[in-house]
Amino acid sequence: MNHEPEEDDSFDIDELARLCGMNPETILEYSRTRIISLHSAGGTRRAGTRTLHRLRRISTLQQEHHLPGSAVPLILNLLDRLEAAEHELRALRDRH
Repeated sequence: MNHEPEEDDSFDIDELARLCGMNPETILEYSRTRIISLHSAGGTRRAGTRTLHRLRRISTLQQEHHLPGSAVPLILNLLDRLEAAEHELRALRDRH
């Protein structure tokens, strides 16, 4: 999965949950299963905007597309790979 380092640690678990419409325990489970990355800061689990966007993507997949939770890791992995391939293709085109 594409887990680049966060540029910030702006959000704690409760803020992420509120902004994504998720239960904090669900977010912790996504962290335990390495679907998202959380960082410890002063004893508090925190994340930045990349993780926020990833959680919102998960929420959209589940709510709007009725994707079961068990399919989330597979779909996110495929989307990450697609985005990486698109980025690489753009970089190759820019060189020529």
